Amino acid sequence: MIDSVALRWILTLTFAAIGVYYLVRCVQASSTWVLRVSCIAHLAMSAAMIAMVWPWGMNIPVGPQVAVFVLAALWFLPLAWSREGAAIRVLHLHHVVIMGAMAWMVGSMPTVMSGSGSDMPQAMDMSHGMSMPGMGGNSSAVPGYLT
Repeated sequence: MIDSVALRWILTLTFAAIGVYYLVRCVQASSTWVLRVSCIAHLAMSAAMIAMVWPWGMNIPVGPQVAVFVLAALWFLPLAWSREGAAIRVLHLHHVVIMGAMAWMVGSMPTVMSGSGSDMPQAMDMSHGMSMPGMGGNSSAVPGYLT
């Protein structure tokens, strides 16, 4: 969770703008059903990212979120083998990776947030402005596979 209320609002507005972009793409008359499903996956990601910056976001059940992002990653996987050209395949592979990363992040965040430290060196601590107990110090409360 982020301590700075101003930063929370900046991120909220940024992720909301991204969500609006995908909502518009989703409802356009020219959108195919494949594009609509893809846009819905991105809308879910925008909503999850907004929830992550606010304290109430920690109350959202983790299991359904992980399931949604795993399914989204699996959705983009066959699209990566389409015949639309190399650039489109790379784009879809990118979406596989980011949806998988969201599943990992949502699934690991409760463990990291409840830990008292990690094996991460202080120099690599990137939690500036963020209250993340599991991201500092040298304690081994957070499992190594998460750090």
